[in-house]
Amino acid sequence: MLHWLFQRVTAIFLVLGMAVHILVLPLGGERLSYSLVSGRLSHKGWIVFDLLLLLSCIYHGLNGIWGVILDYNPKSLKTIGYTIPAIAFIFLVLGIAAIGGFR
Repeated sequence: MLHWLFQRVTAIFLVLGMAVHILVLPLGGERLSYSLVSGRLSHKGWIVFDLLLLLSCIYHGLNGIWGVILDYNPKSLKTIGYTIPAIAFIFLVLGIAAIGGFR
């Protein structure tokens, strides 16, 4: 039941979070640049927001893949029980490294 609930909660957060993420981009003459993103990520609030967005994306996407795989091959529970968390950890490390690269 919790996976079902978290899938819905992350879906709502992703829709709202992606809208905010896109709307803070410069609309007009200024181009997206390293200094613009670095300036935004100098505020702790944006770092927290981006990390929450990252976690939501990872959970929502991999939980969806988990569900699809179990629908088609319920015998693979043990295999994907190890694979999905490993993939999540790799994506989390890469995402944190990308966000941390702007500091």
